[in-house]
Amino acid sequence: MLFRSGQLQLNFDSTYGERNFRGIIDDVRIYHSALSSSEVAIIFDTTNPTTNISTPSDNSYSTSTTVSLTGTSSDANLSTTTISVDGGSFEATGGTAASWTYSTSSLSQGVHTFVSKAADLAGNTGTSTTVHVTVDTVAPTNSISSPSISLASSTSAVTYTITYSGADSVTLANGNITLNKTGTATGTAVVSGTGTSTRTVTISSISGDGTLGISISADTASDTAGNTSLSAGPSTTFTVDNTAPTLSISSPSISLASSTSAVTYTVTYSGADSVTLANGNITLNKTGTATGTAVVSGTGTSTRTVTISSISGDGTLGISISAGTASDTAGNTSLSAGPSTTFTVNTNGPTVTFSIPTTANSLTITFTTLS
Repeated sequence: MLFRSGQLQLNFDSTYGERNFRGIIDDVRIYHSALSSSEVAIIFDTTNPTTNISTPSDNSYSTSTTVSLTGTSSDANLSTTTISVDGGSFEATGGTAASWTYSTSSLSQGVHTFVSKAADLAGNTGTSTTVHVTVDTVAPTNSISSPSISLASSTSAVTYTITYSGADSVTLANGNITLNKTGTATGTAVVSGTGTSTRTVTISSISGDGTLGISISADTASDTAGNTSLSAGPSTTFTVDNTAPTLSISSPSISLASSTSAVTYTVTYSGADSVTLANGNITLNKTGTATGTAVVSGTGTSTRTVTISSISGDGTLGISISAGTASDTAGNTSLSAGPSTTFTVNTNGPTVTFSIPTTANSLTITFTTLS
């Protein structure tokens, strides 16, 4: 090969004279040695490599701020595979060009894009389809409200509201609720509600005395990324009071009464927040012909006085008190009380009997006393 007079001469030989190539050559490469068939193949390789991202899949989620990718690339003369994150520059991968791996640095919350690029020895390149991955490391949260009432009895139903935030699924069930107990207090917790925002926990069949509250186990809610909620509680407690107010009836103020007497009983209450004892709650317990009128007096939550007057007849009198004459804030009501100790009623005075003497010198006087 020879340049002469501005022309490229090929196969010049003095024996056969000049042979001039009068066409156009686009690319001239000069090698210091003969090329192998594979090297020649590279020169004429115009096929782009193929590459794809195997994991993670498109539109997937990551609960970690670092994302690990794997993929494959293919080409007869494959050279390298690189990765671009969020449209940035292409970076080298690990593994081999044909089966590669890549781990990102820490990524922010939100959607990120990934593209792989494969190159061959001939300089041809091919890129993968874009893979979108949402980084979401924030777990759903939950909170427990205060109880619906602060003081409960066996007739109460106490509710708590559980509020979730950031949840795409809520699976709270009865088995996820722990009753926190003190004393002898206990009850049954039942979960109700639908959706992803709230649930209601109702505690009923309450018994004993003490306090009750709740705690919630972990993993009762999750989001699309797979983050799960932490446990919650212990909640604010409420007081359980199933002890009814008590009452007692004293002995009568006197043990023997007549029609002019007024006999009193003192009724003493314990544990009552309200006392409603009235005349209609008093029953007179009678024997013989004895009777009278019972009237209640007094205020407050500790004592009442029952006065029996307008007494007549003969026999005994006492009192009994019906149930429900006192209550506490929890709604417990008192039981009945009585019968009380009785007193004797004697409304007939002593009598004197004169008998006519049978002899001139005798007189009989007989005294009869009723007591």
